[in-house]
Amino acid sequence: MIAFDGVTVAVGNRRVLDNVSGSVESGDLLVVLGPSGSGKTSLLGVLSGETPSAGSRVCVRGKLGYAAQFDRLLPFLSVEETLRFGVELRGDEDKVSVEDLLCRLDLSRVRASTVGSTERRGISGGERKRLAVGAELVSSPQVLLCDEPTTGLDSVSALSMMELLSSGLADVAVVATVHQPSTRLYALFDKVMVLTKTGAVLYSGRADRAASVVEN
Repeated sequence: MIAFDGVTVAVGNRRVLDNVSGSVESGDLLVVLGPSGSGKTSLLGVLSGETPSAGSRVCVRGKLGYAAQFDRLLPFLSVEETLRFGVELRGDEDKVSVEDLLCRLDLSRVRASTVGSTERRGISGGERKRLAVGAELVSSPQVLLCDEPTTGLDSVSALSMMELLSSGLADVAVVATVHQPSTRLYALFDKVMVLTKTGAVLYSGRADRAASVVEN
């Protein structure tokens, strides 16, 4: 579980986030929505501890994983080697099965493929996004933060990613930022938080009620 209250971030005279509060229980998915510059990534930065925010209160029960928008995967490792290396460094081999992760992430068929980079061809963008999430799951986190996990993906890959976050992590509280989700993606969201361009909360609650509340 993760709970946060009074999250405020300012850059110079401009407030990026303005008194943002919320909570997510295990098994729930909270998706943070808002226009560019509304503070979505800054919120995850505060929740992860990477962005300082005086006066903000953040409570995390259990381990926390953070899959940033731009991953730090090693391009010369294979998909399987990436997960095994992660388990050896950060995980518990008695609790985390690489085979199970490959299956859950739908990466079994590319297990021997190298991650790649802009200079070296590797796995697809969707596979890379799922692997980045898997690299955080090796530590068996109770809370998982994902920044723009669908950005740059085609509709099929984006849907696969959100299905993983919404129903494939039953014991994890997930907070993700998404930019302009499709109708099919939105249907997978449990809860949403809508931020204004000034970083204030316009709506926070059940996803299926957001439209009627925001319109009024």
